[in-house]
Amino acid sequence: GLNPSSKANGIATTFFQTVFQEIYLINEPNFKILRKIYKNYCQSFFFDFFSKSLSIFVFLLYNREKEEMELFYLKILVVSDSHGDYRSFSRIVRSQTKAEVVLFLGDGFEEFNEVKMDFPQKMFIGVKGNNDWGCPLPMTEERVIEGKRFFLTHGHVERVKYGLDILKQKAISRHADIVLYGHTHVPYTEYDSGLYIMNPGALRRFDCSYGVIDIQNGDILMNTSSF
Repeated sequence: GLNPSSKANGIATTFFQTVFQEIYLINEPNFKILRKIYKNYCQSFFFDFFSKSLSIFVFLLYNREKEEMELFYLKILVVSDSHGDYRSFSRIVRSQTKAEVVLFLGDGFEEFNEVKMDFPQKMFIGVKGNNDWGCPLPMTEERVIEGKRFFLTHGHVERVKYGLDILKQKAISRHADIVLYGHTHVPYTEYDSGLYIMNPGALRRFDCSYGVIDIQNGDILMNTSSF
């Protein structure tokens, strides 16, 4: 696209064309004089001052809009079922440097707590799984992040190994935009009638997978990856 300077010059040109056309319609006999003025206006001090001022304004406006767009971007890391594998948990969090939020879906509270202490600059949110005995985390969690409502659960209560109907019903009843679950150890993503669904898989040594959610200007992009 055009840079701010070129855009400003174009706007200035259009402005002067409009002005002189309007004057011509009002006072036609003087058009020859006005045409001569118009022919040389590009080299005049006034046009130069006007176009440069407008260029600065467009440049500042462009950068302000760019900064506002960047403010509405968030990367979220989603993990589950580490089952004692602190090393894999720590490694994936360390590799996702742009992820500001880490969502944990159960079965691995001890390493979740350790990794949380290792990365105090990140926000950690978690729920407990069926193997997290004595874990203080809740069974489910609901959070609004960047204007999107998240519903987190491990999935065993919703019997996700036998289908997602119960899970979807719970998410819809809570007006969730995104529902996240684990338990099956199988990576999965789906979009169903306005509901984003993800299972990041499991963080287990030789078969590790995780999920990433990007939210930018209200748009949601999610995917799972193996490592």
